Amino acid sequence: MAYQLACLGVTISDWRELGIQALLNKEFYFARKAFMHIRELKYIDLCETAEEMQNINNLNETWLQSEIMAFQGKFKEAAMNYIKAGQTDKAVEIYTSLKKFTEAKELIRKHGKGKMGDQPYLNPQ
Repeated sequence: MAYQLACLGVTISDWRELGIQALLNKEFYFARKAFMHIRELKYIDLCETAEEMQNINNLNETWLQSEIMAFQGKFKEAAMNYIKAGQTDKAVEIYTSLKKFTEAKELIRKHGKGKMGDQPYLNPQ
């Protein structure tokens, strides 16, 4: 009953912020609960993935921050964060999925190829 009362009047953006902060603090149960309340499936999936990675001691906090930034539409910041985490391939993937091939090529030129190498989709016809 107290939980239900506490939920009254809480905005979607407040729930999302609560979930994001819980996720960043590795409080996966609370993050999942907040995202379930607002039906944010992509964040729920991210909670599951992050928790699995945490369980095998393979959770990279910079990667987690980058994923959250990408979900929030902060693509440039996410790409820079991926590069900081040594995941140039993920940074390039962001730009190629947005069809920003010039930016993707620039990242490869500046920071190396990562695992992607010279992918044919970086040269659109």
